[in-house]
Amino acid sequence: IKYFLTGHPDVESLYHDISEFLLKWLPRLSSDHRHYLTVAIGCTGGQHRSVYMVERLRSYLSTVLPHIQTLHRELIRKK
Repeated sequence: IKYFLTGHPDVESLYHDISEFLLKWLPRLSSDHRHYLTVAIGCTGGQHRSVYMVERLRSYLSTVLPHIQTLHRELIRKK
């Protein structure tokens, strides 16, 4: 599924919008003494598209913001 989603114009646009939003606002929230933020991304089923997007965002944002944690609720339920 990763290879299907990579390079898809809508997926790339969504990724860009979310990552730019977070890069802009996370430092401002942190400077206002907000020490955590919950960002939820979902899709039907919660096992493919949302997981791909969250992991891609985590990979990118963790280079700038080292204390990112992720939780894939639907994957935990399936175990």
